[in-house]
Amino acid sequence: MVRRALALRRAQVGGAPAEVAALLAKLGYFLVQLEQFDEAEACYREALATQRKLNDPSLPYTMQGLARLLEQRDQPAAAEALFREALGRAREVSGNEHLAVAGALDGLGLTLWRQGRNAEAEARLREALACVKKWGGTTAAMPRLRYSISASCCRAKTNSPRRGGLSRPVGVGQKTAGPRPPGSFSDL
Repeated sequence: MVRRALALRRAQVGGAPAEVAALLAKLGYFLVQLEQFDEAEACYREALATQRKLNDPSLPYTMQGLARLLEQRDQPAAAEALFREALGRAREVSGNEHLAVAGALDGLGLTLWRQGRNAEAEARLREALACVKKWGGTTAAMPRLRYSISASCCRAKTNSPRRGGLSRPVGVGQKTAGPRPPGSFSDL
């Protein structure tokens, strides 16, 4: 359905580039879920190129989607760079206390954790948690984000080949998480 909407929007005169980019980003997300990674990456990159030209406020979200895909494809350096850029853009657009910032911090933290950069990872994850707590359930996106953060940690905890994992125990505060990151922020 998203492919059809994308084709229809592109066929229209002028094609409304912001709408086409948004549809490309959505299609990229769905293709990742279907494990069609090459096509998903192409969609995300095309959406990013358009959103950069337009200075689109949804750019940080698309960057995060591509960064998560790159991390899945075992490209942690590229994922980290995109998460950092997404974080900077999210802060420019929305300030320091926004869910887009929390999402970028979460992704960056988990990427750093998987690279064994535990101190920096813990700082980013704690910053994401603080940002989420400041929203205190005042938005409909809150439960989704809490689930996303917890699910991200749980995926890392499974040490699955798709998501990567750590090969040695790490200490978080006074707790040791074993060979994998904690299952949720409440474990920190």
